[in-house]
Amino acid sequence: MASRSGPVFLCTLGGSWAVIPEILGYMDPARFPVYPVSWWEDKERPSLAVPEEVWAVTTIGGPARGASRFLRRYWDGLAPGTPRLRVFAPGGVEDVSTPEAHERMAEAVFRLALAAREAGGAPLYSLAGGRKTMSSLLQAAAGVFGAAEVFHVASEEAVDVRTRDGEALKAELSEDLAAGVHPVALGAAEAFEGLEWSFGGMAPIRGENYPLSLSGTDGGIEVLTLEGPSLYEEVARRRREATRIAQNYFIALLRQDTRENFRTLYRLPSSAIQRLRDERIGADPSREAADKAWLRRLPKTDLHCHLGGVALPGELPEIAQAVWREAGDSAGKAAECAAGLERWLAETPPLGAARGEGLRRVCEVRDGAGLPVHLATSAVIRAAARCGPWLDALCLPASGRFVGVGIRDYMEAGWLQGSALLQSPAAIGAACRLLVRKAARDAVSYLEVRCSPAKYAREGLTPDAALEAIRLGFQAAAREVAGAPKVELLIIGTRHSEHGELHEHVRLAAEASGSDTGSPRVRGFDLAGDESTRSPAEVRHLFMPLFEKCLKITVHAGETEPVERVWEAVYHLNADRVGHGLQLALHPDLLAHFRDRGTAVELCPSSNDQVVGFWDVRRGGDQGAAYPVRRYLEEGVRACVCTDNPGISRTDWTGELYKAAAMVRGGLSRWEILILVRNGFEAAFLPLPEGGELLRSADEAVYRALGAQER
Repeated sequence: MASRSGPVFLCTLGGSWAVIPEILGYMDPARFPVYPVSWWEDKERPSLAVPEEVWAVTTIGGPARGASRFLRRYWDGLAPGTPRLRVFAPGGVEDVSTPEAHERMAEAVFRLALAAREAGGAPLYSLAGGRKTMSSLLQAAAGVFGAAEVFHVASEEAVDVRTRDGEALKAELSEDLAAGVHPVALGAAEAFEGLEWSFGGMAPIRGENYPLSLSGTDGGIEVLTLEGPSLYEEVARRRREATRIAQNYFIALLRQDTRENFRTLYRLPSSAIQRLRDERIGADPSREAADKAWLRRLPKTDLHCHLGGVALPGELPEIAQAVWREAGDSAGKAAECAAGLERWLAETPPLGAARGEGLRRVCEVRDGAGLPVHLATSAVIRAAARCGPWLDALCLPASGRFVGVGIRDYMEAGWLQGSALLQSPAAIGAACRLLVRKAARDAVSYLEVRCSPAKYAREGLTPDAALEAIRLGFQAAAREVAGAPKVELLIIGTRHSEHGELHEHVRLAAEASGSDTGSPRVRGFDLAGDESTRSPAEVRHLFMPLFEKCLKITVHAGETEPVERVWEAVYHLNADRVGHGLQLALHPDLLAHFRDRGTAVELCPSSNDQVVGFWDVRRGGDQGAAYPVRRYLEEGVRACVCTDNPGISRTDWTGELYKAAAMVRGGLSRWEILILVRNGFEAAFLPLPEGGELLRSADEAVYRALGAQER
């Protein structure tokens, strides 16, 4: 059949012939004046091309013969320019009441659908009219050959126009009858990809191989002779093959990864999956802004984030101001103590030896003013913030550089926050709000925040009261911040702290883990601090209350000390996760144990670089060790990306994903990045029902975040 500019309207015809003009009147009221003006008051006409021809499929005998005459009579009375009407029937099919008749009708419907597709692009379909078996065949054809739109007509029992003579619809329906007719647009349908297959003995399906031969007419019905191979059976065969291909393809995709990616990604077209596998993040510094824009859309977790290190230098005044408001009259004395410091800072740039002198003067005010430490620290922050670059300079390591400085210098860069500042409910609440607000802006949906309540109990709070202040701070933040992430807590035990403080944090975690205090809950315990001071084996006896409560354990290990520290974390402290774990690849058996057991590694790219030093594409050259993230991904280790101390490291969650890629020669693929993101959701310290729901929500969010362009 010749090609045409407009689509074909394909429908079935039974005794209810009037459904055809009812749908056409909905699509093209100018040429099919079926409905009165009042009927259109709450409706909009579909924005579709008007059909150039109408093809109705019917049977030769039964009520369809009379319906065909009525439809012809109606059509003959329409104005010039009306689409051409053609009525087809497979030869020998008086009624669709036997398997043989059904097969011939199926073949006729599929061949007409193929011819309509080749003649004018994706056809329009109507599922109303004709027997249900015929309508179901038409619906199946739409799903195979594609449809610009599929329509149906719902009607109320009072509407009996469909049994009337063709004269009934020459003028528009009465308001009463029209009110009972409800055309429904069911949406478009994509063509089955198997139509274009050209492999395994299959060639693209074309109408020339499945001709529509006419043997004559019978009462205005064009009778089809369906010669040659069966199109209906060929489509069925290809669909069976497609199911096998899809299953094998899914298995093949899974086998390409040692660890599964988000499951919705496997719904993507193969070209989109390949694009995610090929396109690199972090390989080209000139694309950093575009790479980060893509990363920012992704849902994220942070399983290794210290409350004491959340504030950037420019954000410290926000916490200091909360302390200031809480201090009342004492704030005046603090301001007096910092006045001389502020004058000196204002007159002296933080260059050369002046920076060291500035640090000395700051310490004098903070430690010698006789004020509560958080109030004195707030006074220092407020003074430095008014003196140009000084606040930023005070938040750098002693060397002034921030690559490979070692753990002690790194920790000293956070000396103006943490326990120096978080000694009151106001300060703690401000830090919680700051963290939640920043995380929400960066699409973080789950946070495990590490805190040291006993360290926040030096100016009047008890450890229990400090923990309660943290809870209340995050609860308030959840109410105030749109899109706030779900927050849970980990209690920190510090290796290099006094023995009593570590013991106190173990007690607090064990007791809090069994209490029903609402969100956020204490979900685990973290052994942190300088690895060189105490090994996991040395503190094992202190962990017994945590083991008895079956509390989740994470351990800072393998960051600056040998891989044996990682081994001890797993085998002495039953670590469910390990923080940093940079040395893990040096112990192949332990690496395999992590992979097989699903023990997660919390990588913190910026702080890892700042403490240890790694190669980074943005610094150029060949200096620096290779960051282990690529090796962990290749081995199937459940590695995830975290921020550690986002304020001290001057980073955010998007920045950490980019940093991880930038420290790998050639970058990471988008697919690898998505595996890292999924690992974070998988490794969360949540009970299975909650963790499963978190992962499912993230799966859906990833699919949405990728956008239509990548789907």
